[in-house]
Amino acid sequence: VVGLLIPESWTSALGISNELYHHAALLLGGIFGSMFTIGAYILCIRRLFNKRVRKTSSAGDTFIIIALTIVITMGMLSSFVAGPSNPSFNYRLTIAPWLRQLFIFQPNWHLMLGIPLFYKIHVIVGMFIFAVFPYTRLVHALVLPLQYFTRRYVVYRRRPRID
Repeated sequence: VVGLLIPESWTSALGISNELYHHAALLLGGIFGSMFTIGAYILCIRRLFNKRVRKTSSAGDTFIIIALTIVITMGMLSSFVAGPSNPSFNYRLTIAPWLRQLFIFQPNWHLMLGIPLFYKIHVIVGMFIFAVFPYTRLVHALVLPLQYFTRRYVVYRRRPRID
């Protein structure tokens, strides 16, 4: 997302070619996307097939991890399948300006007409996750539990003393 927020004119002014930018995005996206994909699939399998985890999980927990897995899978497919199969498509001239226009509440919907399906699914599911974010446990990622360091020690169970 950060790369989409940086206009192409800025990277050109810094001497970064479109090809170099794209290769760096593929390299970094491939590394972090692969790490997330592996972790997300492990979490999905654990949440769905481990009885103890399944009992302590809400439907929202399962739903959000599946949605995150779909988003990252579609992102990886967009980068490594849809991108190379459509060499004339440049996401920096379509999706990136549209995303920046969202922040000023004036998106030009025409920019999204010709984008490949993987990109569309990636964007739609990503927006859905942002919409449900406050109502899931993902919101805990925004909290910094500083009081944890100053709270009293919590005893969960006591063992009988041996005298």
